[in-house]
Amino acid sequence: MKATHNPPTRPVVDLTPADILRCAAVYLKTRGWTRGNFFNPLTSVPFPSACAAGAICAATVGRSTVPADLSSTDRSLAYQALAFFADYLNDFGDPNNRPDAVNFIGDWNDETDRTAAEAINTLNDAATEWDRQHHTGGETA
Repeated sequence: MKATHNPPTRPVVDLTPADILRCAAVYLKTRGWTRGNFFNPLTSVPFPSACAAGAICAATVGRSTVPADLSSTDRSLAYQALAFFADYLNDFGDPNNRPDAVNFIGDWNDETDRTAAEAINTLNDAATEWDRQHHTGGETA
């Protein structure tokens, strides 16, 4: 890279909620899944185990963080993925009458019979549903 070259500070492609949800599933598979917190508070590693909502936030920006600490652009992208995932988990009908997506996902994630595999599979299934609903051209399956 030449000294005058300025690398992009934003992704060179626009991420969709499906991209973020799939990346969140990979995050959980590689870094681990947890309950009760966005990220495991008992570790000091840069990428601790996460709940589903924490993994979505990490997948949005590439670091462990909470929505309140995101830039407005990143927060908007994270909330789009969080809202879609919450809607996927439970069809709320009127989008103006849904509970807070982060809390809803947290409650779902923290259910006593929830497993890491289920969280990972559900994130991937929701990503597939986003793609199905937002087909952008080409051949249909």
